[in-house]
Amino acid sequence: MSGPAGYFLTFTTYGNRLHGDPRGSIHRRQNLLGTPALPVNPARQRFERELLTQEPVLFSEEQRRTVARAIAGVCEHRAWRLHALNVRTNHVHVVVTSEAPIDQVLNTFKAYATRGLRESGLARSGARTWARHGSTRFLRDEQDVIDAVSYVLDYQGDDLGGTIGPGE
Repeated sequence: MSGPAGYFLTFTTYGNRLHGDPRGSIHRRQNLLGTPALPVNPARQRFERELLTQEPVLFSEEQRRTVARAIAGVCEHRAWRLHALNVRTNHVHVVVTSEAPIDQVLNTFKAYATRGLRESGLARSGARTWARHGSTRFLRDEQDVIDAVSYVLDYQGDDLGGTIGPGE
């Protein structure tokens, strides 16, 4: 039996999409397929904000391009097929095919992106760049990959710098 056709990964920058946020969030212990996002809860969101140890991270265009180069570079280095990438101000979407376990791919992207930002002087050493974990979805077949690529490239708003599509 072969593995999934690909992975659809989404991960956010530190301090964004806190639990209770009106846009929704997922708790790591309540993350089964089909389970609803956590409910809107302004008090919970305020509580989560008070727990932050630094300001939330929002990427500039230069930071977005640096993250995109780092992720594309690790895909090339490890022979992972990058289908689509969109680095936004406060989150990243990636559609990729890899033989590596999905959590390893996610953690590798975050590590390489952080290193790229720090080596470029765009993030302080010791400062948090990312929220814990992220969304990891298995794409069963080629149509799932096509649909995820479309979502990543066509439904995120304007290109903010840091977008890579098929063949780029």
